[in-house]
Amino acid sequence: MGGKQAMARIHMPGVDPGFAALGDAPDLTPDFADKPALKALIATDHPLHNLLLHRFLSAYRGNRRADKSVVLKSFPVVVEDFSYYERLPKAGKKVMMAGASALRVRTRLTRKLNEKKAIGQIVKTTDQARAKGGVHIPGTGAGQARKLRDLPFLIETRNFYNFYHFTTESLIYLQMYLDHGLTGEIHFLTGGKTEVKGYLVQAVRDFYPEIADRVTWHNGGAEFPHAIVPFNSNHLYHACTPDILPDIEEPAGFVGVATGDLRPASTDNYKAIYRHSRDEYIDRHRNAALQHAACENPLTRIYVARKPGDTVKERAIEGEEKLVEMLQRHGFQTVHFEDMPPREQAGLCNGAEIMVSAHGAGFANMLYASPGSHFIELSHLQTARHRFDDFNMHAAASGTNYIRFFVDHSDSGGEVDAQDVPQMSSENHVGLCLSEAAILRLEGYIDTLAHPGRYRSFTRRLKASVDRNEDQKAMQMIRRNDLYARTCVNTCIIGGEINERWQNQQGAMDFYRRAASLAPYRQDVWARIIRLAEAQGLDKELAEATEASRKYRPFRWMRWARDPGGGIRFLKG
Repeated sequence: MGGKQAMARIHMPGVDPGFAALGDAPDLTPDFADKPALKALIATDHPLHNLLLHRFLSAYRGNRRADKSVVLKSFPVVVEDFSYYERLPKAGKKVMMAGASALRVRTRLTRKLNEKKAIGQIVKTTDQARAKGGVHIPGTGAGQARKLRDLPFLIETRNFYNFYHFTTESLIYLQMYLDHGLTGEIHFLTGGKTEVKGYLVQAVRDFYPEIADRVTWHNGGAEFPHAIVPFNSNHLYHACTPDILPDIEEPAGFVGVATGDLRPASTDNYKAIYRHSRDEYIDRHRNAALQHAACENPLTRIYVARKPGDTVKERAIEGEEKLVEMLQRHGFQTVHFEDMPPREQAGLCNGAEIMVSAHGAGFANMLYASPGSHFIELSHLQTARHRFDDFNMHAAASGTNYIRFFVDHSDSGGEVDAQDVPQMSSENHVGLCLSEAAILRLEGYIDTLAHPGRYRSFTRRLKASVDRNEDQKAMQMIRRNDLYARTCVNTCIIGGEINERWQNQQGAMDFYRRAASLAPYRQDVWARIIRLAEAQGLDKELAEATEASRKYRPFRWMRWARDPGGGIRFLKG
């Protein structure tokens, strides 16, 4: 394939013919909203995974942060000569990136053409458009729009079984259909061959009952001479000048990025925008769906488990029985989303104060959560590396607190290096392993969420006793509150200090070791361990503590980013 021929494959809205916004030309000015409140607790027992997760969070926090979420406009467009084959939507035989799934289209292109050639095509095409004054999206005009609104409405779908992708990338556009008074048939398109799962059909019926009978589902290829498709302005940013689509770098507060830096359509720039943005129809769908959400038995604390089956075998949770026992002590009830229609899942999540579950498609329901609630995702290093951003936009739209609780892989025994973390593409999503220590850590965190007043009262009374030099009373409080003594860093430090004053170096060392396991980024804790190890002539422990202090020194910022239960706020909403 020659260079000129390759360049012609990318469809450029506003430049190529056969493309117009339904109605008047759209206003592309984005909105800016609060970013998601993201936290993490690292409770893995695997030493290397523990260190790698600390590195991961630090890198994530420092990599092109933004102070706001960019809410990008979407609108229906009329296209001519539309085709959909090999998972590539085309207009006039040119690849078109439209809707919420265009990142996948970019990925598909890189596989077909090789990455360098595909990205080179996209960058060059968009750069040329900007150099010529940027793309101007024409409109059909209001009068013509009334005549065209009965055209087929086409929505790309990754597959007909994944609830997350369907909710996030496809279902949301049924609200666009209603907003613009469309009347034509609705076609969900996928390149896969699997039959549509009943829960996706039910999601359409639950949230959009008035138009559910207009929906059809298409496997494989499809062609339409004229159609309406949803279009997200994310894909226009790189081809537009600021007078058409304003710069987002400064109003969004991107760190280390100057105005205009994100205009070139490189993969890094595209992902930076994707990470800190969402389609406006995420929010519009949430608002509409909650009008239909219902829950016969509302619960405030829920654990969402998976029903037995092949997926559960692949994603087994070792230690789940003990986890459930612990959660039940704190008023949690176990539910299975598989037993609930989508509108009941939405209603349940909207009423929940705390939800705990393993990473999975069910977290798409976090979109319906209430502001200020807490959704705790049981996760591990593999998920962090491959699926970390999946649900951030859902947390941002709902205003919930999204907490990753990192534990071990179900098969992570022994010493492994970074290269041994399973690849999701070839080894699938591996299961979780919750040790007794991890479950205890989670219990301590949940206690601070469920009973914040009790925790604050304990820490206040403990500090007051120490300030009054009432060490005996303070130690009695620590012993009576074993959960805090084993899961609260500051309580462990106070216990160590009291034992030092009592000249019980072994007791002090035990408390400090526990504190270091909870917060290895605390340099003051390692300093205490090093000092006691030197005093006791513990050469091996001295060397290990010195090395650990060095390794975790780059993460000192976490000490000042902790919530009361020890969750690290690596992205604060």
